[in-house]
This record gives sequence, structure tokens and C-alpha cells, in this order.
Amino acid sequence: MKTQAILQAARKLFLEQGLEVTTAEIARVAGVAKATLYANFSDKEHLIEAVLRQESDLTISDHDFAQRHHLPLIEVLTAFGYRFVRFINQRELTGWDRLIASAAVRHPDLPGRFYAAGPGRAQQMLEAIIAEAIEAGTLRACDPQEAADELAGLMVGNDQPGDKTWRKTSAVRRRNQTAG
Repeated sequence: MKTQAILQAARKLFLEQGLEVTTAEIARVAGVAKATLYANFSDKEHLIEAVLRQESDLTISDHDFAQRHHLPLIEVLTAFGYRFVRFINQRELTGWDRLIASAAVRHPDLPGRFYAAGPGRAQQMLEAIIAEAIEAGTLRACDPQEAADELAGLMVGNDQPGDKTWRKTSAVRRRNQTAG
């Protein structure tokens, strides 16, 4: 309960004031002591990651991901796609994009961490779904990573047949993530 209050307060304040908001202010808005905040999150960086991970759960939660084995592939991909598109079209995501971009100067590793906690995590889940479907014989053999890139690109509308923009963007993101 206290952890959730901290996450909600941090999310609200990060979006309103940026990452420079103090942990004391987050604790105050959450209604907890600063010691409670640090008992749950060892430092501000871990708190930021936890907030970003919670945001990515809007796309697909670990629980939903674990339940995928009990559903037909079309239902799993449809549910994933619906939640993914709903997530990327939420108004607050623009705030996160701006926040991450502006904070990158002071926190150069933040964009990679944001990608890993959010879009990268969703991408890995989509790759796993595709790989398992290939192994089960539900999908034809292909490169699961490339198929996930193409499918995600179609979901966000920035991929046309033959267009490699999304794949290149995803490859650059992955390179930056591993380099950073």
C-alpha cells in the first residue's frame, strides 16, 4: 500500500516537475516518511525505474504475460496490440518522452533505462510470444526479433511494407541499450 502511494506520488511529481523533484517532496505527497521511501527504493534512480516499469505494465503485465499459454495466439497478439496501442497513444506518454529527453543531459543512461523498463520489456515479451508460437508450430519459422519489430512497427503505424524504418529504429535502440 505504501509502495503504491510512493509510486503514484513519484509518477505525478515527475510528470509535473521533472526528475529534479526531491525524494522528500515525493515522500510528503505519498504521505510517508522519507525513510519509508528509501526502505522501498534504495535510491531515486531505482524509484524512477519502478515508475517506468509500472507504466509499461499498462501494455502487458507480467501476470498477463504468464497467462498467454492458456489462450489462442490470435487472442494473445490482439490483446497485446490493443494494450500497446492504447499505451503509446495516452496523452501522458508525451510527458514521459519530454521528461526523458530533457533529463538525458544530466542522466545520460536514462533513455536506455527507460527503453529497458518500458518499450524494451514489451518488445522482449512480444519476441517471446512469437518464438513460442514458432516452436509450437503455430507460426512459420522466422526471426522472432525481426517479426516483433515488424509487428510493433505496424501497431504504431510507422512501418509500411518494405519500409525498414522501425526495424532500424529498434536496432538502434537495442544497440544504445547494450552500449549504455
